[in-house]
Amino acid sequence: MRPKILVIAAIPKQGLAKLEQNCELIYPTENFTFSDEEIKKYIPQVDGILSVFVKPLTAGMLKEATRLRIIANFGVGYNNIDVAKATEMGVVVCNTPNAVTEPTAEMALGLLLSLTRNIALNDRELRTKPNFKWGIMENLGTGLFDKTVGIIGMGRIGKAFARRAIASGMKVIYYNRTRLTDEIERTYNCKYVSFDKLLEKSAPHCPW
Repeated sequence: MRPKILVIAAIPKQGLAKLEQNCELIYPTENFTFSDEEIKKYIPQVDGILSVFVKPLTAGMLKEATRLRIIANFGVGYNNIDVAKATEMGVVVCNTPNAVTEPTAEMALGLLLSLTRNIALNDRELRTKPNFKWGIMENLGTGLFDKTVGIIGMGRIGKAFARRAIASGMKVIYYNRTRLTDEIERTYNCKYVSFDKLLEKSAPHCPW
């Protein structure tokens, strides 16, 4: 008999193709996520759960999961899962940290560009203000080149963002609980500073 997997949210099925070849999936078809009542209904039947951060898996739910062996969270965080209860039951809890690294760094760079170049602000005002003024010296922002960006937390996402910042001609400083090795600092051309120094060196370059 093939293992049963409870897929709590209607995530893209392309990513589940290989899983579906080897397992029987219980997948939501009416709403994006199963309701709490539906999860309680299905959970005693399943060997695995593919969970999402928007839907908690509480101790009360998990205690009914008599066959459960693994919970895989769709994303980095797992605070939606009662890990203590899962551990007590001998259920493995895992996540997918690398899947969101590059997209998050891209989003951070997009927000930085939008902020410094007033992209979102000008777009909104152009659409809503009949007297919006457009001209060579109007609505100016600032560039990224030769600016200093401070990264708090130089983990996977921080490093991915640093690569993009360096490609934009920025100087990178960072604060981390543990300083990176000399080799990694050279790779990312970044300089370790204290938290206060990071704010001091980064803030003067902000356009506001």
